[in-house]
Amino acid sequence: MLGSARKRAKRREELNAEVQVSKRSQVKYFSFYANHSSFIRIIFKKEFYNSFNEVLYIGDANISDLQRYSRIARYWGRKVYEATEIIFSEIVRDVKEKIVLDPFGGAGCIILEALRRGARGIYIDINPYAYLIARVTTEWFNTEKLLRKAEVVFSRKRLAYRGSNGSIKYIERDKLYTITVNGVRKKVKYYEWRDDECWAVTIDGKKVRASDFTGGEPYYSPPYYMFWYPWGEPFDKKRNYDWLHEFFTNRNLIILTNIWQDIRPLKTVSRKDTREHRAMALAFLSILYMASKMARPRAGSWGVNSYWVPRLHVEYNPYDLLRRRLNKLLRLRPTLPHPVKTTGSIYGLSKVLRGYLDVAILHGDSKEILKYIPPGSIDYIVTDPPHTDEIQYLELSFFMNAWLKADPYSWMLGEVVVNRRQRKDFNSYIEMLVSTYKLAYDVLKPHGKMLLIYHEENQQKLEEMKRAVEKAGFSLEEEVKGLMKYQRNIGYRNIARGRQFRILVCSKKFKSSR
Repeated sequence: MLGSARKRAKRREELNAEVQVSKRSQVKYFSFYANHSSFIRIIFKKEFYNSFNEVLYIGDANISDLQRYSRIARYWGRKVYEATEIIFSEIVRDVKEKIVLDPFGGAGCIILEALRRGARGIYIDINPYAYLIARVTTEWFNTEKLLRKAEVVFSRKRLAYRGSNGSIKYIERDKLYTITVNGVRKKVKYYEWRDDECWAVTIDGKKVRASDFTGGEPYYSPPYYMFWYPWGEPFDKKRNYDWLHEFFTNRNLIILTNIWQDIRPLKTVSRKDTREHRAMALAFLSILYMASKMARPRAGSWGVNSYWVPRLHVEYNPYDLLRRRLNKLLRLRPTLPHPVKTTGSIYGLSKVLRGYLDVAILHGDSKEILKYIPPGSIDYIVTDPPHTDEIQYLELSFFMNAWLKADPYSWMLGEVVVNRRQRKDFNSYIEMLVSTYKLAYDVLKPHGKMLLIYHEENQQKLEEMKRAVEKAGFSLEEEVKGLMKYQRNIGYRNIARGRQFRILVCSKKFKSSR
């Protein structure tokens, strides 16, 4: 007990020393905000002052900090902060200069924590939207350059739309969110809908009958994709409409397509775009739900994990939503206390392994990308794999991925999930896990560890998931149990059980020398 207390005291001293270094590294960043507050106010009508709290590893203090980052872009994965803290503080501890791989990277919190602790990292995820979140939060951005990009978007005064004869026409940007009340033009705060009936709610609280914009349709093409798989099955999460664009009013679709045109759609999902461009694109994608018919009065982020439009819903101005989202983003300090050298290409993997780069953030199927990593080159594999049918990541991310022009259907083929519409049952899910774990086994160093965060509630399924690890050749060394203190409830489940997690510590089996 005394030895453990001494270790904890020593760890606190180390953390305090690292905090002081981190705080010094933020001085230059803070100076920029102080010197540019007036410039920011011009664009967003609001001053930003960044308060730099102590940079702590994931404990109660830092979890709330990480939750602020998660509010920038809604993602459905469980927040594994507590599990990550246990892994890096109690199990592997010193990862400085080590290589940490996360083959199911999600929003990237595991790799971020590894980088904070001095490791180099390799992040992989098949979901373009998750990849974009991870890349933006890891690389961060140049504030001044992002503000210049925002200025281009908000400087547009007229919106392009297609008239009834097919020709391009223009309308004043503010006109779509203004209405005449007793001969006076008033700004509309939002539109309220009950089924097909519409009312405009003005900024002074007046409620007036209104309608959608009927003078034309979007000039710049929105994503025309169906919530149906190419083989004729509807999405498991499809509820109201067949087509993605039907989830927006004509008014908001015209606004959104003009904004997206000004942002300039990403060239590709994974390379050749600037950090600021990716940050701007992420801010846009993160407002799509609130700009859609799925937005509910006095409700926040995507609370119902399906494509469902309630009878009573609201319609917000996308420009206002984007401005608020950028405000939040610009208030945050960088996720890491120092800049990191990154790559989004598999051809940069060797530079990460040799120490020339800090992290590779890769979009693609882990079962393919792992083949590019040399055998025996990874120190630790730390991941929170997808859990059966708990969350349909790619179906729910389809709403954002469709705007990225990243062939949103193709990535679903390689998704590790249980989904009857994709014709993937629990047995095929286990087979995909085993295939991934076998490749992970190959890239792991002889004395390396693989740490899996499991939170399956069904005991029988959990045992099968454990056996998948052994089928891949690993030996289960230890099982650590914990509780997600800050985890929201997902779906229909026992809340207490839904917060439980297990960390499986796995190592390579060695053949006997006899």
